[in-house]
Amino acid sequence: MIYFETDFVGTEYNLEHPRVLWNSISRRGTVSVSTEATGFDGVNAATATQTDFWKPTAMPATWTLTFDATETIGAVAIDTHTLGTSGATVTVQEWTGAVWADVVAATPTDDEPIAFLFEKRSTDRIRISIAGATIPLIGVIHCSEPLELPQTVYMGAPTPIDMALVTQFELTQSATGKFMGRSVRFSKTQNDFTVAHLKEAWVRDVFMPFVEDAREYPYFLLERPFSRPTALSYRWREDDITPQRMGIVDLMAVSL
Repeated sequence: MIYFETDFVGTEYNLEHPRVLWNSISRRGTVSVSTEATGFDGVNAATATQTDFWKPTAMPATWTLTFDATETIGAVAIDTHTLGTSGATVTVQEWTGAVWADVVAATPTDDEPIAFLFEKRSTDRIRISIAGATIPLIGVIHCSEPLELPQTVYMGAPTPIDMALVTQFELTQSATGKFMGRSVRFSKTQNDFTVAHLKEAWVRDVFMPFVEDAREYPYFLLERPFSRPTALSYRWREDDITPQRMGIVDLMAVSL
């Protein structure tokens, strides 16, 4: 689910334009937490992997990321968590120089990916505050400046992100072929959609740094943040993103 700071309507483009959350500051910042269980260190949430977690030992809990230098930040995203199951409230906070001030807060209703979008600010730290009765697990906390695409996704595009379910099942059968049960090996959402009519100069200057980064690191993709707030996913590429010329003046298309 995608949540917005009050009155935020976008920076360069409105919230019907796709956003890519990449180049996470989490991977180069310093993490400090209020508490952490043994084997569930706070720094685990700063990595891109989905197999290690931060788990506080008391609530409310805080996860603070201090940057090596002032950075521009306009988004926080969370993946691989139990915040919905735990009934926790998540608040993104900024440091004013004297106190921590709330930027945007939400109480997720499920354990799907979460993104918070807000006005860009230059800062050297950001904090995630977690409140509730049940202690959650959090696998990935991503902080970055969003890349806003100058064109929207056509409604005639393939399956929306949140409907593009990819599940592998394992069936158990008896020696005579009778079905005895079924288990899920893994499940995720994965689709590709194309954003077209992008000027080649913009692709070269603005988009290609993300393409290079995506060869090594994952990212969050938000399809239509305002009208489709559940259409987001956390992605590790299995291939390169390759812009294609459209044959129309200097316009290009990319599949994400």
